[in-house]
Amino acid sequence: MEGVTEYQRIACFRLALHLKKAGLSQEMALICLRAWATKNRPTGGKRIITGDEIETQVRAAYQSTYRGCGCE
Repeated sequence: MEGVTEYQRIACFRLALHLKKAGLSQEMALICLRAWATKNRPTGGKRIITGDEIETQVRAAYQSTYRGCGCE
């Protein structure tokens, strides 16, 4: 997975949805997205997404039913 320079939380949520659709467990998605976050290089003085924020995004993706990923 490639890191991002902006919109980390949105990207994290969408990646979590893709991982869910691919059949990964919530725990495995957390592991993957924590590794992904280390590659992020935010611009404009933004900080890298935190572990707590990743957990929040993954939990939201796995607890709800979504038809799409919001990136159609």
